[in-house]
Amino acid sequence: NLENGDPDFIKYMKSIDPSLTIYNAMIPFLVSIIEFMFKESFLVLIRYDAEAQEKIKKANLKIPLDRVIQVKNKELLIEELIAETFTFQNINQTSKAYKDYLDIDIRKIFYIKKKINNKIFRMMDKIEEIIQLRHSIIHHFGYYTDLDQELFLLYLNVIDSAHKLFIESLQKKYNWKIE
Repeated sequence: NLENGDPDFIKYMKSIDPSLTIYNAMIPFLVSIIEFMFKESFLVLIRYDAEAQEKIKKANLKIPLDRVIQVKNKELLIEELIAETFTFQNINQTSKAYKDYLDIDIRKIFYIKKKINNKIFRMMDKIEEIIQLRHSIIHHFGYYTDLDQELFLLYLNVIDSAHKLFIESLQKKYNWKIE
């Protein structure tokens, strides 16, 4: 059947390719990169942004007493408490955190079309696709037979491009020069 290119056989052979397992297993790491970028940047920005500090003073959070004691003992920063109220693997929560405390519109930053690996698409759509893929893999034991090297490298390049767009937006907002 291999000689005549039987599509079912080709599909079956592709589905048992061990590299698919590797690419599926690496998707959560891509989302960790996104989460790390957004969370760590948020922590730094709200710590040093004067307007964010004013908003923190006015924030009304339910904080367990043991966490308050950690802040009192300088084991935990107030900014870390704020960050803990958001999930940075979720674009809606990430957008809310940045909008509420820093007046940064995450969706606007990534609502552009970009050409990556000779394909044009809206960045926000691809970022959300990667996050949803991770959610499916982790919470529903999803396994994707179309997640080959080409698609994984596209996702990796999307993350790289998103990082650059994010840094550019911070440079513009804060009038920074980051090399």
